[in-house]
Amino acid sequence: MSHKRIKSNLYLVQDGNQTKELEKMKIHEIVEGYYDASPFAQKMAKYGRRLMQMGQGSGEPGSLAKMSDEELGMMNKMGSLGSALSKVGTPFGIKDPSENDGVSSPKQRLAKFFAELEKASGCDKAMCMKLLKKAEAAGDIKSKVPDPEPQDDGDDEPEDKAPSDDEIDRDAVAFAKG
Repeated sequence: MSHKRIKSNLYLVQDGNQTKELEKMKIHEIVEGYYDASPFAQKMAKYGRRLMQMGQGSGEPGSLAKMSDEELGMMNKMGSLGSALSKVGTPFGIKDPSENDGVSSPKQRLAKFFAELEKASGCDKAMCMKLLKKAEAAGDIKSKVPDPEPQDDGDDEPEDKAPSDDEIDRDAVAFAKG
């Protein structure tokens, strides 16, 4: 794909055998927001990310060993439900019930949404509702584990030091002798 500027705000873009005129766009116009998802899908994705983060535990070494099987099971449910929620409205995810298909009523679309959510996450409807309320109450979560400080081992990168004339001469003599 090649492009050529034709005016101050238009570009000719060559894609295969086709040439198209495209307006110049600023980067925030391209990547801002959660693409073209509905407000419902955006909200579900936000809850999904929260649940996945909550399902990771504290991140402290040995913290999972102190948990009971029920607590670990709940963390797994949070992760699987969070993953399913983050895909609401995507082409291969759960269908967004806020999008009108012209055939079913809002109540039917919501029932289908929960059926797909249960199937994708492995949680029943009551558990889905409980975890959705938990995600809503949690608000924005910040990571409890600080990013590790970079450590300089000295072995990862060679030094950018050129060999001296004596070293070059010594290596040349040794190479010539065989």
